[in-house]
Amino acid sequence: MCKIADPSPHRIRSLRDNQCAVGGSSICNRFQKNAVFINSENLSLINEGVKKLKIIARKNPDCHYLVTPIGIRRGDNDQKVIALRFLPVLFMPNVHLPEEYIRYIAYSAHTDVSITNWMTDAQLTALRDKWRELRKQELLKDKPKVFSIFDNEKLNFENELIELITDAEAGVYNHGENLNEIRVVMECVFERLAEMGFIGERALGSDSECGKAVSKNLKIPQDVRTFVYAIIGVVNPGSHAWLNMQSNEAPDVNTVSKEYRNAVNTGNLRYLTQSLVYMTLNVIEWCAMEWQKYNKNIKNE
Repeated sequence: MCKIADPSPHRIRSLRDNQCAVGGSSICNRFQKNAVFINSENLSLINEGVKKLKIIARKNPDCHYLVTPIGIRRGDNDQKVIALRFLPVLFMPNVHLPEEYIRYIAYSAHTDVSITNWMTDAQLTALRDKWRELRKQELLKDKPKVFSIFDNEKLNFENELIELITDAEAGVYNHGENLNEIRVVMECVFERLAEMGFIGERALGSDSECGKAVSKNLKIPQDVRTFVYAIIGVVNPGSHAWLNMQSNEAPDVNTVSKEYRNAVNTGNLRYLTQSLVYMTLNVIEWCAMEWQKYNKNIKNE
């Protein structure tokens, strides 16, 4: 099973018996025999250091190697570039990279074809899963209002939204399931809009009808109406009928939906899901703000 080890601590204050620190001269001076030195004067020396680390880690599978950020004080110090030099040890179970290195690699793996081609599908999946794991708690902490529209029962789409955000941040462009995740998150938005009276409850169950109701309600900001129109037009198989109402040759709705999804899966629409995710976040943020005001008014009544 392809897996990425948990990140190394932000600061290494002490080591256990089965641990070894990896870094520059300050790390080696501190931990001496329990350290692996990587010279950061230039990228060539960093490459040599990573090769040495790979050999040592293979020879000692029971020892865990905690990599610290290198090159910050001297030499080549572009951390994004340095992070990519650690690709050869990324999937070693006993090598723990700094969290920011994993983030840089995750993003680059979905924006740089040369890196994508270097990895197997299983490795790309493992990298995406690790990115999502690292970001989950941060997102729940940084965006509490956004997640407030969900609940733990019927409208429990927290994981779907986290996957959408992390995929967008990591530059994932070939995950067709993202389209369906956007659709279910939007269903939650429509439920909340109906509860608050922005759309009629009779529209629920049909994203097309909900989309129509949103587009006609002038109490909803223009940008939100525009985003909903665009989102539903792509992610909902039945929405194309109302999006193409003025066309005499509207395409078959199911065919269009499948074409979108297939195009995403094959990587032919590199920026479609990312743009839809950020439009969806704009809609959710507005809805969450209104939802907060709505609940506050109920409590005060």
